[in-house]
Amino acid sequence: MNRLKKGLVILLVALMLFSGAAVPALAMPYQEIVQTQLVEQERRTGTSDGFLYTGDLETLPQGELLELARRELENLSQEELQERLFITEDVAYYIALMFLQDVISMGMVDYWSSDTVIMNTVTMYDYTGETISAYSFELTSGYIVVSALLDVPNLVLEWAPVARPVYETFDLDESAQIIYLGALNYFADDGSDVLVCISGDEVFRDEVDSFLEEFRDIDYISENALLTIASLQGEVIFDSMESAEVDGFFDALSASPPGSNGPITNTIEHANRWFAGPFRSFSWQNHWEPQMGSGNVVMSAVSARNHCGPTAVANILRAFRMRNNDARIPSSHITLLNTMISLGQAHGHYNPDGGTSNARAPLFIQDAFRIHGVTAPSVNTFNINYTNLEISLRSGRLMYVMLWNGGAGHPFYGRHHVVAYAYARLRSDSTGWFKTYLKIADGWSASARFIDLASATNDRYVEVRF
Repeated sequence: MNRLKKGLVILLVALMLFSGAAVPALAMPYQEIVQTQLVEQERRTGTSDGFLYTGDLETLPQGELLELARRELENLSQEELQERLFITEDVAYYIALMFLQDVISMGMVDYWSSDTVIMNTVTMYDYTGETISAYSFELTSGYIVVSALLDVPNLVLEWAPVARPVYETFDLDESAQIIYLGALNYFADDGSDVLVCISGDEVFRDEVDSFLEEFRDIDYISENALLTIASLQGEVIFDSMESAEVDGFFDALSASPPGSNGPITNTIEHANRWFAGPFRSFSWQNHWEPQMGSGNVVMSAVSARNHCGPTAVANILRAFRMRNNDARIPSSHITLLNTMISLGQAHGHYNPDGGTSNARAPLFIQDAFRIHGVTAPSVNTFNINYTNLEISLRSGRLMYVMLWNGGAGHPFYGRHHVVAYAYARLRSDSTGWFKTYLKIADGWSASARFIDLASATNDRYVEVRF
C-alpha cells in the first residue's frame, strides 16, 4: 500500500473514533480461537531443505516447525492457500461472540450488555462476487464484521455499538449480494461488470481497490494457528522431488475427511473423528422427523438424468402429504417423481442436461403444489448460515438446499439439491467450539443423512413456509 493510501486509512480511523461510527477492531488474539477448532493431527509428513521428513513433528524444535509450516503455505497455489486460510461462518460466529463479550467485560461501550445478541448474519464477498471475504453479524444494537481469511492483522475488521451496517443503504433485490473490501468499503453487486458504491456511483468490478487484500500477510497468523493450518491437509511438499511413496503417509488420511469421501450418518461420531472433542449435543430443531427421517423419495426410483431437483421437490410434497394426510398428493414415489420431472421440463425449471435452475427453484416448488390443487407455500431465498437456518427450522419450515459452491459443488455431493428439515448443534468439551450439521433428505438414500454446515456456507436455500 502506498503512503497516500496509508494516510487516508489513518485519517479515516481517526474520524470514526471521534464520531462514534464503525471502527476497526482492537488487536485481540482471536486467531487462537480458530486454531483450536482446526483438525488435530498427531503425525504428518513434511520436508526440510529438499529432504523427506517422516516422523513425529513434536520432536522438532519450534523454530524448525514454523519454517516448515511457512514453506508449505508459501508453496501452495493461490486457490489452495485461500482454502487453507478460510474461516467458516460457524467459526466467525464464535469470534463475534467472543469479541462482544470482551468489549462488554472491559466496559468499552455503554450500548452493549448481556442482553445484546446476534440477530442476523450477512455473508459478504470479494470483488469477484464468488469468494467470501467477511461476515457481518447484526446485533440488537450495532454490528460486528469478522474476516473470512486468517492472514489479516485483526480478524474483527469493523464494529459499531449503535450504528446500523453501511450496506443497509443499498436498495438490493433478492439476487444481489454485498461486496466487502475493507473497513467501510462496501459495494452492491447485481452480477454485472459494474458495482455500485455507497455514494451511488458506479465502478467497474476489476477497477476497485481492496484494502483488505493489501493488508494480507502470512506473518499475521499466530504461531500456533500457523502450525495447525499447515498440518490440516496432511500434504507433502517436495522441494527437490516430483513424487514419492512414503510408508504410512496415508494412514492419517485413510478415513473419510469431513464431508468428502462418504456420507455423514452420525454427527457426534463425525465431529469426534475430525475435530477437537469430545463433542456432545448442545441444541437442535427437528419438526419433521416422522415425515422425513426415513422412506424418502430417491432418484433411483425412476430412470432420468440430473433430476435431484425434482426429487427434492417430491420429498417436500411427500412430507406435506404425510403431515396433513392430503390425498391430493399421490403416495407413489414413482408417480410423484415422474410428475415432478414432467412439470419441471414443461415450465422450464428443469432439463435433463443441465439439471434444475437455482434461480427457478422457488417457482418450481410453488408450481408443484398448485398442480395438485394445493395452496402454494410461501418461499424466500436466503444465504446458508447458522442464524438463517436456525430461524427457518425453529419455525418449522423446510429448506430446499442448493449445494453449488460457485459451480465447484459440495465436497461429497457435488452440485446437488437436497431438502434440509432439522439441525443438530454440538459443542466440544475441550475447546468450547460448536459444530453444526443439517439433517437432510439427500435423494440418494431413503434414510436421512447429514451435511456439515461448514461445507455449505457458500450456498443458498429456499425456505418453504406452509
